[in-house]
Amino acid sequence: MKKLIIIGAGGHGKVVSSIAMQTKRFDEIYFVDDHATGSVNDIDIIGKIDCIRNFKGSYEFFVAIGNNKIRKKITDELLKSNYLLATLLHQNTVISDSVEIGKGTVIMPGVIVNNDAQIGSGCIINTNTVVEHDCIIGDFVHLSPSVTIAGSTKIGNLSWIGTNATLINNLKVGENVIVGASGLVIDNLESNATYVGIPVKKIGV
Repeated sequence: MKKLIIIGAGGHGKVVSSIAMQTKRFDEIYFVDDHATGSVNDIDIIGKIDCIRNFKGSYEFFVAIGNNKIRKKITDELLKSNYLLATLLHQNTVISDSVEIGKGTVIMPGVIVNNDAQIGSGCIINTNTVVEHDCIIGDFVHLSPSVTIAGSTKIGNLSWIGTNATLINNLKVGENVIVGASGLVIDNLESNATYVGIPVKKIGV
């Protein structure tokens, strides 16, 4: 059996810990968090993030931070220092054998990922989301609950797709893009922008 330390004991960490327990891969699970003490989900918070150096080599680590940029920063630091990152998949998912999934990604219950799709590192693929065939999801992307992404669509690094959004097939979404909840995406989206509506339109600067 393996051992796991989850970085971040907030709401996302709580869900991640439930998935980690459900996998039955780990006989020890702990949290670290710079702002919380006590326990979450009956799992002890054993210290602040910097204490993980005491567990390097004997534990796997998972960065359970919802903010894409912060999750990337911490993950990059861990990889640079050769920490072992876990990838967590809930048992109630449908994932094709041909799918590639990067390190440090969590896939939550009800998710479907179809043939030859690629999921990057450090991603959150949230409850009941569908990623169709041949899609490419970049690193540190958050697909919120009940997102639907049709075939052969590409989503750039650090993007956040809001709850119940739908993206049609063969699209290219840039990096650091936000799509609002229930948005309908029918055209390519440029990087570093926010889009909302049905169909979505760019807002702000």
